Amino acid sequence: MLPFRPPRPPGHVAKPARPAVDVERLLAQGRELHAQGRLKDAFSRYQAILAAEPAHAEALHLAGVCYLGLGMPDIGIAFLRDAIAKHPDAADYRVNLAAALARQGQLADAAAELAQACTLRPEDAEARAELAGLQQALGQAAEAEASYQQAINTGPARAEWHEALARLQYQRWAANEALASAESAYALSDTARQRLTLGFVQPGLAMPRPAAAPLLRAAPGLDLAALEAAAAERDLLVIDDFLPDPLAFRAQALALCEQAATYQQGANFPGVQTPPKPCMDAMQRIADWLGQPLKWDSPDTGALRASLASDAARADVHVDSPTQPHIYGGVLYLSLPEHCQGGTSFYRHRATGWVGRPDAATLKAGGYASFLDFQKRHLPPNRKQSFADWERQRDATWEWLFEIPMRFNRLIVFRSDFFHAISGLFGDSLANGRLVQLFHFEGQR
Repeated sequence: MLPFRPPRPPGHVAKPARPAVDVERLLAQGRELHAQGRLKDAFSRYQAILAAEPAHAEALHLAGVCYLGLGMPDIGIAFLRDAIAKHPDAADYRVNLAAALARQGQLADAAAELAQACTLRPEDAEARAELAGLQQALGQAAEAEASYQQAINTGPARAEWHEALARLQYQRWAANEALASAESAYALSDTARQRLTLGFVQPGLAMPRPAAAPLLRAAPGLDLAALEAAAAERDLLVIDDFLPDPLAFRAQALALCEQAATYQQGANFPGVQTPPKPCMDAMQRIADWLGQPLKWDSPDTGALRASLASDAARADVHVDSPTQPHIYGGVLYLSLPEHCQGGTSFYRHRATGWVGRPDAATLKAGGYASFLDFQKRHLPPNRKQSFADWERQRDATWEWLFEIPMRFNRLIVFRSDFFHAISGLFGDSLANGRLVQLFHFEGQR
């Protein structure tokens, strides 16, 4: 006799039993299709799993990754969060969620997820380095430095991690640590030296600074007192007869320009430039004259540049850094006396009256969100045009204040957050063109 069954509600129709789902087989198929880039086909496998087991964490995770790949980040992120809720200890789920959040600009949330992933899987050097990058973007320099160090210690380390660590150490003036990290990057990458050109120097014997103002060529109305104030404001240093044997150095510079100088893609300046030439002796003397520690991480520091009258440029009046404080530029003039023309000139912006990069309050009062906003309106890199065309356009926007005239074997150094430009180009060959050695560095006041 059959057991008793309670009566069913009217209209109820028995459904056939759902066939069992081979979850592992579907997962394997989905992953293979996913790896082939067939996201929709992969998604159908994950969906079949979820139809049978809605709480299957790995299917939720992989379906979320599919949604991200198909350009539906909000749904993908929701699926990844659901997968993490089902399986909180899965580091991979958090790594993928962090990547999705970062792409959406949610950097703080992304960093929090990556930090959790690193706690769950401390041997994951890649995740630790990605966390360091997010921390750096969030302005958490100390945390980023610690994360890069942990990634390196977990290893195997990569050149770019040592490079990033060197730059963080450079920012806080940790000379020995930054230089050691740079050497590690150089050992791992043949191209690291092209990107990372760190240097530090401490002032030694104090050098008396020659008066700069009497050497300047000034606009009418600027008397000696005004020039002295302008020179002091720009921390201007002018040293004549800088090199003990300038003709020998010039000969080496010309040879290097012939061998290694190139037109640099996207560069704003006119002419060709070499890679950096060792210049520690020059930087030591500059530090002694300025009386402050100096550091640099620029391919311009020590580089040689040759410019001819016919060369074009993408920009003219400028500052050397839109954001960094205490930035200096330096130029060592190497053109022969009979060829020297012009020099380096400083300007006032006619519309605002500004002579250099203003502070945030001044920018805001002038109607600019930032100095980058000012640059976009008044200092945009232009299409390449001749130096003569730039000169013709200058006067409408810029009021010339004074010039440091070019002189063979003269070194000039100045705060390069003041508006400045090359005064003139000349020559039709390396032998008679404008030849200079450049310096770009930061002072510690």
